[in-house]
Amino acid sequence: MIIYGMEDMLINIQNIKNLTSVKLGSFMYSSEETGKMELVPVLSITYEGGKTLSLSSKEKYFDSFVKKVTEVYNDEKDNIIEDSLTDPFRLRSHILIDDHTKMVLESGSLRNINSIYSLYDNKYSYNNSLLFQKDEFKLLFPIIKYHLENLFGKTSTNVKIFDTIQGYRDNFLLKANVNGLERVVNVSYFKENENKYILEIGGLFSECNSFSMIIEFKKDRIVVSINNKKYELDCEYTYLTNNEKIKQIINISKNNRSVVYENKDLESCENEFPNITDLDSKSDFTWYKLPWNAIYGINNEVSTLSKDEKMIQTYSMYVCAFQKSFMKKENYSKTYKRNNTTALNTNEVILDDMLKNTLCVCVIDSEDIYVIETAFLDSRYPNGYYLEKLKDKYFYHVVRSKNGINGINLSDGINVSKENILVNSDLRDEGIILSLTKGDK
Repeated sequence: MIIYGMEDMLINIQNIKNLTSVKLGSFMYSSEETGKMELVPVLSITYEGGKTLSLSSKEKYFDSFVKKVTEVYNDEKDNIIEDSLTDPFRLRSHILIDDHTKMVLESGSLRNINSIYSLYDNKYSYNNSLLFQKDEFKLLFPIIKYHLENLFGKTSTNVKIFDTIQGYRDNFLLKANVNGLERVVNVSYFKENENKYILEIGGLFSECNSFSMIIEFKKDRIVVSINNKKYELDCEYTYLTNNEKIKQIINISKNNRSVVYENKDLESCENEFPNITDLDSKSDFTWYKLPWNAIYGINNEVSTLSKDEKMIQTYSMYVCAFQKSFMKKENYSKTYKRNNTTALNTNEVILDDMLKNTLCVCVIDSEDIYVIETAFLDSRYPNGYYLEKLKDKYFYHVVRSKNGINGINLSDGINVSKENILVNSDLRDEGIILSLTKGDK
């Protein structure tokens, strides 16, 4: 039996008592319009006879620290720690705290959670994915199909990929028509990370001649690369967000010489899946249609705080949906930027940074039961709350919907835990899932 212990910092936080001082500081900027605004709060305390502890909102366990300090402060603020004999001048009859710190601590505003996280606060999570690779591969298939057919559409070879998928784990079989001949296409599948997928595609031609494909979701773009060593072919398809537009850029080279270059804006479109895009928080995106019938939304905002200061938000969302499944990928960041005109440089503080993937699959078709996996990934500059509560965590909800994915509402979902789901096969066990959803409305 393995006992999973707590980190030393969390143990120290849980043992906080006998507060003698509490002080809230922060990284700050000056705004001509609104005055001062706290960006990165720093909470410092003295307790238990002289011990000190200080954490900023960018550090892990800041949320637990604030919660514990608030709890202890509320318990002890009216206590008289020493009696008249041991402390005749009442030097320790209260906790030293300034009015500003007191107001913020008592208001609870330090524990305000970004709305894109709040649904998962205190929900049970797993440390790894419980879905099968085939679930994810099926949702990536439209990207694979479109780019292979588009590439060969620019050549003398006619290729049609059919929608049948066989196989599991790292190896899948597709069917294709190549110049009128039926082919079985072998696909070796490797996931380098949650947003980068590497495939080796063979069988399109009779000779031993495979194509490699890399699909990568980045902060401001989707990139699909296709390479073939025999033909010395290098292809890159980029879907780039730029000034509230999304461009499709196609660059194909043969023998290190560019043979195709296309650069065009994608058309804007309506949001076909509002219940998916707003599954766990309200969204406000400008949407564009990707050529494989997925949609890509962007919400970039620049707020001017003063002549030298800006707040920059970038938020993108990718959604690919079928009748019984969908994939959603989100990339969010919020940055404070200040231009130092004297030193001719720029100071930046990244306040929030999120990478989130959501997959939904139908696990019991006859009962209209779906499983939704929400994964918070290892982002570049996470804040303390993200580090403690969300990073590398997988959340699962089971939900009924008689109207396919269009009827899915996460507020009706059941957050699963190890009390009912231990391994990925449990998510496909009809007895377990039906028992879990018994009485679900």
